[in-house]
Amino acid sequence: MIDVLIVNILLGIVVLGVFAMGLSGLVDAIRERKPGDAFGGVFIMLVAVGLGWAISFVVLSHHKIVPTRVGSAHAVNCTAKILRERDARSRINGDEVYRLRVRVQIPGRASYEADSSAAVSPLVAGGIGADRTVYACRADRDHLKKVEILWDHPRS
Repeated sequence: MIDVLIVNILLGIVVLGVFAMGLSGLVDAIRERKPGDAFGGVFIMLVAVGLGWAISFVVLSHHKIVPTRVGSAHAVNCTAKILRERDARSRINGDEVYRLRVRVQIPGRASYEADSSAAVSPLVAGGIGADRTVYACRADRDHLKKVEILWDHPRS
């Protein structure tokens, strides 16, 4: 996840650099009264805005299809009751990716709601709505809203 953040920051810097070049060209063209160069500056700025939009779209899509994972070192055992499920219309290795709203219960703490995403096999997906709505899970102790559901550990 950190490498995705670093790549996004670097791409953002590149987009800002391209926008700054277009803005500089536009300002110079206005000062020198060259309408053709001014249109070139505007075009470069529009390209930078388009690139920024495309990058944000890719990042948003990436966030929607990547399953939630919690590292063992930062994990707190919990149970998750599935409140809502939504098919994200994506597949990873033949499994459907679902966005889930869950109620998380950590022993000794008040329950809370969180979002999770998971690549789920058709067999598991069929069981979600059929009496299997509570599963063991792991919550990130530093970010309790980050919850990984353990599909192979259904609870009654």
